[in-house]
Amino acid sequence: MSRVGTLGLALLLSAARLDAIGIGGATLVPAQSEARLAERLRVRPDRAWSRLPGRLARREETWTLHGARLDALRFYAGLPPGTALLPGRGGQDGTLPRFAASMGPSEVIGLFDSTMRLGLDTPLFILDRAWPAKFAGQPGFGFAYRLVRSDAPVLELRGEALGAIIEGRLYLIVFEAPAQHYYEAGLAAARQVMASARLVAAPAR
Repeated sequence: MSRVGTLGLALLLSAARLDAIGIGGATLVPAQSEARLAERLRVRPDRAWSRLPGRLARREETWTLHGARLDALRFYAGLPPGTALLPGRGGQDGTLPRFAASMGPSEVIGLFDSTMRLGLDTPLFILDRAWPAKFAGQPGFGFAYRLVRSDAPVLELRGEALGAIIEGRLYLIVFEAPAQHYYEAGLAAARQVMASARLVAAPAR
């Protein structure tokens, strides 16, 4: 790459990073600090992330490493039954599928697939693999996927998720980024956050 091209790429990445960490209300999640997500979920990242503003719901939030358009780590922190993953997004028929406490791992993956297709107008979703896993010390599941989003300026996105249904609520952490460069660049850091997840005692009512 020419010196001019390298400089242009650096400026683009710097602008994306500034957009994530300094503009638009994003806040820093410091390395080695415990972050609280809703009432019970806690994670401890080993490197700094940026928490993006504009939550879709009280139990959902998004972090990024390189910028909002370059990668996303999404947390669903104890969704109760009857909740959609993307509240407020209508889908083609005005409704989105909703979580049920009776769902198994394959049904949660199907819920995620349908939500992406309907809520985000995703023309292609491919499940690459799924596996049993531990989440916050509890039996859970993981899955990896590829998709194309109609509103994304890249051809293909890749994602990996880890989650569990615990006491009838859905806990899910999803990392997603463009397949070219940013997915591999952020995957190890995202997996570390997922592995650090723990649940604290429910607050007294």
